Amino acid sequence: MLKSTISRVAVSAFAVIVLCQVAKAVPVGTVLGGTVVASNSISAALSGSLQILDPNGDPVLITFASQGTALSFIGAPGTPVVFQAVIAGNADQGNIPIAMQMMFSGTGPVIPQTNAPTLDLIGFGTVQFSGFTCVGGCVSGTPGFSFSGTFSGPVALHFTSFDFNGETRFQLRTATLTFTSEPVPEPISMLLFATGLAGSSVVIRRKYGRRR
Repeated sequence: MLKSTISRVAVSAFAVIVLCQVAKAVPVGTVLGGTVVASNSISAALSGSLQILDPNGDPVLITFASQGTALSFIGAPGTPVVFQAVIAGNADQGNIPIAMQMMFSGTGPVIPQTNAPTLDLIGFGTVQFSGFTCVGGCVSGTPGFSFSGTFSGPVALHFTSFDFNGETRFQLRTATLTFTSEPVPEPISMLLFATGLAGSSVVIRRKYGRRR
């Protein structure tokens, strides 16, 4: 069991290193936003879509689903919610071949005192990812462009309940985060901002000098 765990960790670490090295060597796309869904299903631990501008400025929609470390949270009423899901390697499903590492983690409120069959709560989470598209497939093809990002925001948490020795337990089935990138300031706006800061510093120095 220990050898198996070590082997999986080693393979994941190797995949992360390869992804990082390849990502540095290819043109970079810009992630505009997307939706990521973590699931308690191992066959689709993480799935969703990413809206990207490729290196030429053309929009590209990447959909993906891949097996990995799935959601495993189960708790009784009164238990605070903590979750995490991870994938690393080639996506099993999607409209474009990609290789990607992604981790989606977060927290939620305390499970309320209820025995309802389903439960929906709002938590907060962060998704971190890096990867690249593959021209001709990720096994023997060549990299197209790389992409990466870190996004945080409200997460929709969906639970179902079950009976455990006469007590109610809730299992986290899905966690969904929809995100968009922050607008990048235009060069002229940055210039005006910098000019304003410079002007303010001059005024402050003059006032400070007069007080002396």
